[in-house]
Amino acid sequence: MDLCILDGGGNAFKPPHIGKEKLQREGRLPESVQCSPETAAIMSRLRIA
Repeated sequence: MDLCILDGGGNAFKPPHIGKEKLQREGRLPESVQCSPETAAIMSRLRIA
């Protein structure tokens, strides 16, 4: 999420492979993802606008 927001978002953004299938098999796939304070600040500004 951080990389997408910091890149400016959009449909052309290609996220890096994180191996979701492997993480899910191992029981390590998080249910939610946390973002950095910088990304949270950007999202807050976007919600206000």
